[in-house]
Amino acid sequence: MILVYDSFSNTSVPKYIKELFTAKHITYDTRCKLQLKLPTFNTIVYGHKCLSYESAKTWNSLSSAIKQCSNKEG
Repeated sequence: MILVYDSFSNTSVPKYIKELFTAKHITYDTRCKLQLKLPTFNTIVYGHKCLSYESAKTWNSLSSAIKQCSNKEG
C-alpha cells in the first residue's frame, strides 16, 4: 500500500509505477475522495492476480483515515 500511496503523493516515483494506478473521478459526495479504478482484464488467471488490480482493490477497501495518514509507519 505504500507503493500506491507514493504513486499519488510522491513526485520521485517512476512514471511506470504511476501509470499502474488511476484515480476514479467521483461526482457525488463521499467520505473517501481517493478511490482507484479497477483495471479491466481479459483472463481471470493473469488479470485477477496482477499488481495493479489487487493493489487498487485493497486500496479501495481501506478506511479513509488510513488513506489520509501522512506517516507511512503508522
